[in-house]
Amino acid sequence: MKLRTENNTPISAISASMDVTKYIELNIDIDYKKTFTGELLNLWIKATSIHASTSAITMRITSDQAGDEIIVPDTTSAISSGLTTTSSGYAVWRLQTNWSSNIEKLFIFLAADHGTFNFEEAILVYEVIR
Repeated sequence: MKLRTENNTPISAISASMDVTKYIELNIDIDYKKTFTGELLNLWIKATSIHASTSAITMRITSDQAGDEIIVPDTTSAISSGLTTTSSGYAVWRLQTNWSSNIEKLFIFLAADHGTFNFEEAILVYEVIR
């Protein structure tokens, strides 16, 4: 079964280095199970107030708030801006990462290639295998 989780708590001024205080928390629903076993499929990040020099976002997914227990290593995606609004856009990743854990939270850290942007929304689609 494919499920979706999201976070739309804004984060301002994300710069070229990942900041341990600026993380996105996502809840993975494992219901009655003691362990989540599944596949992380796709991730969408919406960026706003994109600086003119910012063209890509690097993300990291971890199982801890400190950004040390890595699930998906640093991976970069270009930002696609709107046709009429170039100051906002999306970066999208196809993850296809199998993962098993008894932790129900994931933490995403972001960095800009140059300049800054504001985080507006994260959407993660995942599939429960068992």
